[in-house]
Amino acid sequence: MNLLLNSAFLLRLAFTIFISCLIAYFLCDIQSGIEYTWYSGIWHGLFAIPNLILSLFFDDTHVKAEISTSAYTFFWWVILIIQNSYLVRFFMTLFL
Repeated sequence: MNLLLNSAFLLRLAFTIFISCLIAYFLCDIQSGIEYTWYSGIWHGLFAIPNLILSLFFDDTHVKAEISTSAYTFFWWVILIIQNSYLVRFFMTLFL
């Protein structure tokens, strides 16, 4: 029974990662040569993990913009830290 629950969880996790990568590919394409501002930092921070996964398969996918303002970098890091703290808390409660 426990193995069945773990398999269902892993399938759901794989499906969620796949969907988030599709959304990041179509909605959050970070292009080189464009300067991004604070609003883009929030948006790119939300999709940093799916863009990281996509960057393993595609050479033209970036996790963070090359040319950006300091507000972009600040909000990118804030969103990434907040998002990862929720993910860590979720997995800690799930497996402990």
